[in-house]
Amino acid sequence: MRLVRHAYQSIPDADDKVYEVKVKPGDSLERIAKANGNTLEVLQKLNPDAKVLNIGQVLKYQKASVKKVIIG
Repeated sequence: MRLVRHAYQSIPDADDKVYEVKVKPGDSLERIAKANGNTLEVLQKLNPDAKVLNIGQVLKYQKASVKKVIIG
């Protein structure tokens, strides 16, 4: 019997448009990703310089979700 290995990966949505969102007080990358139907991985990829967030800063994001996929 062979076992299947799974992993969780960020899967882009069919909508490949890039959106923008302004950072508000109390925001974090995780909170922004969750609120906009995105994943932390995709948000960080589109905003590599966003290590420290500043109020009013504009971040780019794309719609994505985390799904369980077969890897082996």
